[in-house]
This record gives sequence, C-alpha cells and structure tokens, in this order.
Amino acid sequence: MATGMNCEKGYILMIMIVSVGVFNLIMAIFIDNVTGSQQARRNRELADTAERVRVTIKEHVARFLGKDIRNRRTFIHGDMTKRADLLDEQLTAEEVVIHRESFQRWLQDPEFTEA
Repeated sequence: MATGMNCEKGYILMIMIVSVGVFNLIMAIFIDNVTGSQQARRNRELADTAERVRVTIKEHVARFLGKDIRNRRTFIHGDMTKRADLLDEQLTAEEVVIHRESFQRWLQDPEFTEA
C-alpha cells in the first residue's frame, strides 16, 4: 500500500510540473508576441518622426535660402513624401552653398533650432 501511495504522489507531482511548464511556455509566447508588436509600433513611430523632422529641416533651409514654396497648394496639403520631393526639387535645382556666417545666423532663429 505504501508503494501505491508513493506512485500516486509521484504521478501527481509530475502532472503538476508538466502543467506549470506548459503554462509557463504559453505565457512566454504571449509575452513575446506583446513585446514584439510593441517594438514594431515603436519603430513605425520613430520612422514617422524621422521623416517629419527631415522635411521640417528642409523647409527651414528652403525658407532661409529664400525659396518660396509654402504657397503651393500641393506642398501644404501633400503628404510627407510629396513635400520632401518638392523640397528636394527646389533645393537641388541649383547648387546651394551655405556659408558659416549664414549658418550661424540660422542658429539664432528659434524655429530652426527647434527643428
């Protein structure tokens, strides 16, 4: 009878260990999926922010160079890619040289330093 009790205790112990192990595996998969999707969302937000900052800096450079492109309807209402393309077109239409004195003056502008 004592041997039967030990077998039953061993069986119950093994079932408990396997159950806890399977539960831990399921939780690990769940947590991995949650953290993976959160990292993907963070990367998308970072990419959007980087594009917006890039376009903002180009806008300020164009403004300081005297390029008047803000009055274009497409520019104002366009998405970031269209705005970046228009700015690239304006800024590469002619060779642009920015002297140190000009850049130092730009650094005094609060909008430029904020960008």
